[in-house]
Order: sequence, then structure tokens, then C-alpha cells
Amino acid sequence: MKLLLVSATGLCLFDGSQGKEFHYGAAFGPPFDVTTDCTDIDNISPELLLNWGPDNRHDATINVCNNANIKFVPNRWGRDFDDPELNALPNNPTPWGVIMENEPNWWGPEALTAEHGDGCNMTATKAASRYLAGTQIINQKWGIGVVKLISPSPVNKFYPLCTYEPETNCAFQAQYTWFAEYFANCGTCFHDTWALNLHDYSCNLASTQSLVADMNRMYPNKNIFFGELGCNGPSAQQMAQYLQDFVAWAYEVPTIVGFIWAAINSVGTPGSELSLNGQLQPVGQAFKTIQQRYPPVLTP
Repeated sequence: MKLLLVSATGLCLFDGSQGKEFHYGAAFGPPFDVTTDCTDIDNISPELLLNWGPDNRHDATINVCNNANIKFVPNRWGRDFDDPELNALPNNPTPWGVIMENEPNWWGPEALTAEHGDGCNMTATKAASRYLAGTQIINQKWGIGVVKLISPSPVNKFYPLCTYEPETNCAFQAQYTWFAEYFANCGTCFHDTWALNLHDYSCNLASTQSLVADMNRMYPNKNIFFGELGCNGPSAQQMAQYLQDFVAWAYEVPTIVGFIWAAINSVGTPGSELSLNGQLQPVGQAFKTIQQRYPPVLTP
């Protein structure tokens, strides 16, 4: 079983006037087995939990290991997790929040479609219409303001505007440009926070900081949630150092309200595990350290 770090926070207002929250959790899967993997879950003791497995985002693993202190964070992802799965979530326990579309601008071998397939191939305009439908389901199911509403999370600082694979020589689009189209079609939508995915291939914190600077320049005082954050360091120790450096910086930045540690493009990146067979790994040890050095600030 491989565990990956999640940290997430949410605010009800974009301007941060209610103060900053900071939460810690873990993503898991695939595969995941509640009968054998609870030792690793308990070893990390996360507040938030995201199930990455495509077939069980909405099943009994929500209440994994019977730990009432863990809150569930599902994410919509095309046909793997769409309106039917959102409707099927149990009323209790209530999710902490929902990421309303994971990597909508990710492209794969299928033609442009509303479903992910091997790639989402979703325009920002389409993502906006799906966000409205998803938030209606959430608010009707649990009530307004109960579950955090997190925007779609476009992938990487710059990403090619391809619509199928192996299309090449596509123009690249910045995440903040994707958001410009998205909010032109969802300008009155309520979001607790905006989401970004960033996989820093060099474990270079300066690159991550430049992305936040770009977003703050284009959209001042908007909350930023890293739906996926990771780096592809040559060693577990370098990944752990990046994680510690990121949290030391992000904890003091008012607009950064959380992140999901997602390694680099796959759940199984060597060295990215938090806990393995009940033993803390270097990234897991970093997770424990930052929890103590930068205590979580919980939702009022």
C-alpha cells in the first residue's frame, strides 16, 4: 500500500478576511484494501483522505478504518466519478469538500468529449457548465455551505491545447488563461477555493512560487488549492525536502489554502510513499515534522 500526502484548507471568502486554515491528510490508492492498509493510514493519522482508486471513490472506504476523525475528499473525474457517483455518496459521513473536476484540460487519445476517457479533453466552458450541475447536487444533498466547493483543477503551469493523441505542435495554455475562460462562463459561481495541479519535475520550489505569483497577479486575493502537488526528485530525501520547503513557505502565504501531495503523474512514483507496511518513509517523516512545526488550523 502506498500513501501520498494531502494537505487541504478551505475558506468561505476569497479575500481571506476570515483568516487562514491549514489541514493535513493523505491520498491513497490504487489498489487499496481496508483490511490490510489501515496500519499505514493510522501511521499518518490524516485529517483528510482522498481515494484515488477509480472504482471506490464512493464506497465504504469513505469511512476507512472506522476512524471518525478522518474526513473524505472525493473528486469528480469524468466517467470514473461523475453525477451518478456524486448522487450516490452517503449522507453520512459528510465529505469535507469536493474537487469539481480533476485535470479537465488533460488530453488523451479520445476525441474532445465531456468524459475523461484516457484524457479529459474538456474545455473551460464545458467545465463551467458541469461545475454548476455538480454544486446543485452537493447543496441539495448536504445543504448550502456544508461541503467545500473546490473549482476544477487544470493540470500544470503550461499545458498543450491538443484534443487527441498523438496530435503534436499544439499551442500551450497557461493555467491562469484557462481560468479566464472558465470564469467568463462561471462568473457568478460560488467557490470556496480555486484549484491547480502542479507537478514540478525538478523539485524546484522557485518554479512553484512563480506559479502562485502569476495567479496572484492575474487574480489578486483569490484562494489557491493545489489539487495535485508533486515533484520527481532523484531520491525520496529530495522529495521530502521539497515538501518541507513548500509547507514552510505556503503556511505563511495568505492565498495558499491547501494541497494534495501527488508525487509525479502517477500514484506509484518511487520514493513518494508516506508509509509502507507500517513503516514511515522519508516523505512520511517529513509529513510528521511539518505537522508539528506548522500545526493544522482547523475549520471553525
